[in-house]
Amino acid sequence: MQGESLLPIDIQTNKLLDWLISRRHCNKDWQEKALVVREKINAAIQDMPEVEEITNLLAGTYIHYFHCQRIVEILKDTEAS
Repeated sequence: MQGESLLPIDIQTNKLLDWLISRRHCNKDWQEKALVVREKINAAIQDMPEVEEITNLLAGTYIHYFHCQRIVEILKDTEAS
């Protein structure tokens, strides 16, 4: 049983999107919607104040939910003071 748990999972990525769409986990136009979100993120980045921690968070390749959450907290603190 121990050996079976170490076997890698083979996921056919070309069928993964079809599977996600058929089970309504995402829409067919998710890529278009993702581009709109990326454009909004880029526009928001241009309008941000110069805070070193924000710059460090944005220096990474990918911005994920927790980065955005931290940026919002920083912006709330800077606007309050």
